[in-house]
Amino acid sequence: MACNAMGHPVTAEMTDYTRHFWPGHTWHKYVIAPTGTEEFVCSDIASRQRLGIAKYGVTVADNPLSLREWLQHAYEECLDQAVYLRRAISELDQPNVKGLPPATGGQPSAWGLRVDPSPEACLRAG
Repeated sequence: MACNAMGHPVTAEMTDYTRHFWPGHTWHKYVIAPTGTEEFVCSDIASRQRLGIAKYGVTVADNPLSLREWLQHAYEECLDQAVYLRRAISELDQPNVKGLPPATGGQPSAWGLRVDPSPEACLRAG
């Protein structure tokens, strides 16, 4: 089944709706199923939607959160992403089994940055 960029199934009714707002665009008459990476992304989005509905009992579209609450959730997700990325970078920067040097030059101090890992520094920066 084809899905749009948000991972929702695309139906003939939806393409008719699209043609109504963009008349003359014949490419809207055809639903093109994603392939390759896009197909995986659509599948991942659909899986996340099913998980969210099972967990919260509501879709994102039907969730009554305020815009401020949505922005807070997105911000927290970005913070989580930064942690995941930093962890992956640290793993890549570790010398490998053969004893070769790190791939990127390692720690932030190698980039000319002074790092203060204390909780107080994190609070001051926030």
